[in-house]
Formats: sequence, C-alpha cells, structure tokens
Amino acid sequence: MDKKNNLSETLRKYTNIYEYKNNKWNVIVTEYGGRIIGIFPRNQYNMLWVNPDLEKVLFEKNWNLGGARIWISPEKNFYYKNPTNFEEWTCQKDLDPGNYIIREKDANSVKLENKFRIYDFLNNITLSGIIMREIIFEKADDILKIHIYENLVTDNFTGSLIDLWALVQVNPSINGAGTVIVPVKENAKPIPYFGDIPDKYLKCDKEAIFFRIDSLKVLKLGVRPENLPIEGIGRIGYIAKISDTEYMFLMLYSRCCPRKQDECLDLPKNPKIQVKGCIQSYNSGPEGDFQGFGEIEMHFMPCGKIEDRLISRIDYDLIAYIGDEREVLEKAKEFLDIGHIELF
Repeated sequence: MDKKNNLSETLRKYTNIYEYKNNKWNVIVTEYGGRIIGIFPRNQYNMLWVNPDLEKVLFEKNWNLGGARIWISPEKNFYYKNPTNFEEWTCQKDLDPGNYIIREKDANSVKLENKFRIYDFLNNITLSGIIMREIIFEKADDILKIHIYENLVTDNFTGSLIDLWALVQVNPSINGAGTVIVPVKENAKPIPYFGDIPDKYLKCDKEAIFFRIDSLKVLKLGVRPENLPIEGIGRIGYIAKISDTEYMFLMLYSRCCPRKQDECLDLPKNPKIQVKGCIQSYNSGPEGDFQGFGEIEMHFMPCGKIEDRLISRIDYDLIAYIGDEREVLEKAKEFLDIGHIELF
C-alpha cells in the first residue's frame, strides 16, 4: 500500500480525503481517523506506515490504519479496561477512528473536528468533548514541514488531568532496522516503559538515545522531561533506508512538552519503573498481534482546568526529508541539534 494512487483509491471508497501536492511532495489526510496517512516525496514511497489490511480496517471501522494521529493520555485511564493491572487493552471508537469531519480546507491547510465520549476506566466516568486538528503545510521544497495545532475542550472533568499525545507510525528499514533518535542531556537513562529493553535495541551517548525499530519484539522506550536538552522542547527523529540509494528522516518537534514529572502524565506499564516519559517510541512485534511497525511519540503539557472543563491548545512540527545516507545524516543532525548519529 505504498503507492499514492492505490492508497487514494482505497481511502475514497470509505472516506473523504484531503490532498496537498506540489512538484516535490504529496500528502494525504484522511477524514476517517483524522490522520495524516501518506507522505510521498516526489510521488514515490510513503514515509509513513499504512496497515497492509487497510481496506479491512476501514470496512470494520477499526483504528489501526496507520499514519500520524492524535490520542488522549494517560494510556492507563482510557485504554485499559482493568487499569490497575494494565490489562484488557482497548481503543475506544469515539477516540479513534473517532467521528472526524473536515471543517475547512484550502490549498495549504485542512481543519478536522472530532466530537467524542470516552470512558475513563480509572475513575469510572465518561469524558466528553471536542478535538480540533489544524494541519498547515508551511514548507515543501527539499524539506517538508507540516505545522499542526491540536485543540481540546472537554465538557467535564473525570478526576484525572489529561494531555494530548501525538503518535506517528513508521515502517522498519528495508535493511531490517530503522533508528529512532532522541536528543538528551549527558548521562540520561532510557525508561523501559513496557519491560526490560535488550541491549541490542539501545545505544546511548552523551547527546542522544538511539532505539532500534524492527517490529520483531514489543518494546517501548521513554525519555524523562528532565532529560531533554532544553526545558520543555522535545525532539524525536527516525531514520530508515527506503530504497537501494535513499534514506528517509522524520521528526516531531515541539515547544509544548512537559518540563518535569508533575507535568508528565503517562505512567509506565513496567511495575519496576516509577518515573514517566514525555518522549516515547514503540516497536511492535508478533506478540502484540499487530502488523509490523514502529512509532515516534510525543506527550504534551497537561490540559488546563477551568471550572469543570479541560482545555488545551498545543502545536508541533512534523518534518520530513529524503536523500542518500550522507545527506540524511547531515540533515538529521542539523534538525536534532546533535553532532553524531549511530544507525542500527
């Protein structure tokens, strides 16, 4: 499903889509799920993972179609029917795929809205509200820069603060393993969110943590907000080989990240870990019962509470670039603001 025309044709059977295009980039946003689902440089390869069973997912109105999406955190509250023990994972349909509709669009932007009612399993109460996504194409020459605003207003408060959570699904590299890069302070320690991370999946130096994406084992990496090089500013990048000669680079960047543990809401599933991360990366595997993909993820500042409502407006960039190995490494170092990258 990596051909643009095939993807567009399949999507149009089930949903409205928005397409941004110029002579260097083509991007597809789908009303179903409110996602950026295709990023095609020069109309070639999709830089995002799309479920190989996409038509089945759309027909059954399920969530895991792929692409770049927004969720609500903490995961413990909204995705586990037995939150105390992190058991019985579920994805509530009002959250994803949701009830998104395209509200506005022009040549360089699209706005989507989702009205939702989801259950907070930890507090045993329903949360209702609206998510509004504004996707703006700010730069599209050799580098693609998509600026995204996420807006959340709830009708009530269930008893737990929440935050917005951006997730981008990616393919493993054609040579077996892609590389996630998270810039950090010296001596930063990775958080094994779901359980111990084998040594072969991690590399650390004084500037960054590197995490292997191969879709062979379910693992999750977290990085504490206190370990970000600049307070409140998060970066996470991904590099993978996409053809015999080309590599891709994707990055999430935001100034809206938590600055300390109290502002970081997503608890680890790993019972041995007591600290929380605002930058995360997920590696899928056969035991996860999903098709093979990885994710780069970013949690944002908690919503503000005004009387009995929660309100949030955050913004971030999704940046894309392709080139040969040397070009991609140089561009990635520039955008991540680090001096060295070690690929898996």
